Amino acid sequence: MLQIYFNISYIFIIPSVSGLLLGLCLLKSRKTYIISAILLAICMVLWCIIPNINTHGNEGFGIMLWMYSLFAIAFSVVEAVKLIIRKFKKRKGGK
Repeated sequence: MLQIYFNISYIFIIPSVSGLLLGLCLLKSRKTYIISAILLAICMVLWCIIPNINTHGNEGFGIMLWMYSLFAIAFSVVEAVKLIIRKFKKRKGGK
């Protein structure tokens, strides 16, 4: 049972948290939307390529695809929240 929890944390939780942490570390940067766009473009290319790879009994590529997707989505969520906050600050007359 413990192995199932480790697998879930390695596949789902750790990539999501690391994407959030990287986004929060780059919170003060202005051009992080470029990084987010590149991550999502690579993710879309991987979603087109990896399902067509013929690997019988090896789900490693699929697991890596999910991990990369969760990382990119978490980073993009931080970027979207940052852009929304900046819009509200600009509308209220702040920086």
